[in-house]
Amino acid sequence: LRESPRESKEPAAGDIFRVNTQFESRVRNLKVPLIALTSSSNNRDGPAGSSSSVNGGSAIPQAVEEDRKHIVEAVLVRIMKSRKQMDHNSLVVEATKQLSQRFQPTPQLIKQRIEHLIEREFLER
Repeated sequence: LRESPRESKEPAAGDIFRVNTQFESRVRNLKVPLIALTSSSNNRDGPAGSSSSVNGGSAIPQAVEEDRKHIVEAVLVRIMKSRKQMDHNSLVVEATKQLSQRFQPTPQLIKQRIEHLIEREFLER
């Protein structure tokens, strides 16, 4: 983006922004991090992945919910491929530890994803 007039580093009310069409990035792939929930009370309203209101009434977008479901499933499959056999509580703890860098999943979300993977025969009891 280009700004005019360019007098200070902070944008002012009268500034005009336009797209720099001459810009070319050397990087082909961009990494966009997932939205992280910052409220500590977010797990009380419902499972992560539900459209419960968090942070003053804003809901988690449906696309983010779907992405999180896929990420949880990928982590669960990756853990089970390496460990072959685990009890439920250890699996939930390990998945939570690995996912905490991206977002804070609830045990209910992890349990739902485990059940879904069992239904699809990726995991067995």
